[in-house]
Amino acid sequence: MTTLSWRIEHFDELPSTNTELVTRWREGEVAGAVLVTDFQSAGKGRRDREWMAPPKSSLLCSVLIEVHSSEAASFVPFSAALATKNALESLMNISVGMKWPNDLLVGEKKLAGILSEYLITGDRQAVVVGIGVNLTYAGPEQVLATSVSDEVGSAPAPQVLLEALLEELSHRLELLESEAGRKELRAEYEASLSTLGQVVNVTMGDRVVSGFAQGIDKTGQLIVATTEGEVHCNVGDVIHVRPVTEPSL
Repeated sequence: MTTLSWRIEHFDELPSTNTELVTRWREGEVAGAVLVTDFQSAGKGRRDREWMAPPKSSLLCSVLIEVHSSEAASFVPFSAALATKNALESLMNISVGMKWPNDLLVGEKKLAGILSEYLITGDRQAVVVGIGVNLTYAGPEQVLATSVSDEVGSAPAPQVLLEALLEELSHRLELLESEAGRKELRAEYEASLSTLGQVVNVTMGDRVVSGFAQGIDKTGQLIVATTEGEVHCNVGDVIHVRPVTEPSL
């Protein structure tokens, strides 16, 4: 994959950067498009949870990345999460952990999230990746979350973080289309993932898989060791993973 030339478009407000960029891709938009907004009126997280932050309190953006295989597509969200983590750590005096599949944490508190949509039509494949980072607003009190300013006393401007994030993302995207490159990404992701080695509950539809999180397979799925053997959990099916105090084995 050649290095992308990012084309950033800024909005004061959008219902959802992901929804807007998905629509644009279906109308012919190509890789490298980046939409960023000060405020999302209909922002969504996993399980269609509503997430609304005050204007200019978060980095809210979506990135369009075209791929040539489903294997490459599965590693796009991990690449975006790693890019966000490294951008934050390079700009601020902050240590960021990662929870499966794509939450960024400080301790047990959520700092950022990644929401991706895999798109395919004809011979075109793409992933729209939505990235939300809490800069000065941690979220409602009932949510276990934090912000960069809460953790270190200040926060970068959204544009500054976005530029650092896209730089981090660019070189990882060059690894997507080869097996060796994806192996390198998987190793980096596993090294950053606090979920591994923990006892977890993975909710997949009506089924709950309980066991030890062992690693990430070649297709980007979480490997969980259960009493019935290994279960490979697909990102699209995993609702949430949480550590439990006693193994359910």
